[in-house]
Amino acid sequence: MMATNTMYDAPIDTPDYADGINETSFGMDRGTGDTIRDKSADLRSQATAKLRGFADNGKEQVANSLDGLVTAAREIADKLQDGQFGPIGGYATTAADTLEGWVRTVRDKSIDELVDDGRELVRTQPAIAVGAAVAAGFALSRFLKASGGR
Repeated sequence: MMATNTMYDAPIDTPDYADGINETSFGMDRGTGDTIRDKSADLRSQATAKLRGFADNGKEQVANSLDGLVTAAREIADKLQDGQFGPIGGYATTAADTLEGWVRTVRDKSIDELVDDGRELVRTQPAIAVGAAVAAGFALSRFLKASGGR
């Protein structure tokens, strides 16, 4: 049987058994395809919302962990500056200030903004991105090894 492609008005050779196949051929009414698409969009929306919730929770945990590092770095800097290692204490203070800036960034920016910043870093500074990935992998492996026996 010959059908016509309405977009190009060109004849299309279709087998005879394909005549009349549409949504109703599979036991669906005309709105079923729309219903499936709507349900799919709803599920995707729910999954996205749940993932954002997990990401926001993780973001807060990272900020809290960095807060602990800032406190420790400040204590070390103070001890170094009070002792005979004054110049090294200055470096430790600078490191604590940098960490504190990271905490503010993590807390103040949305997940999307943080992801965009990460993409920009990888694009403009790939060596730093690779180094950070290696450091994060090392830290994660140490954490998993330390908590593995518990």
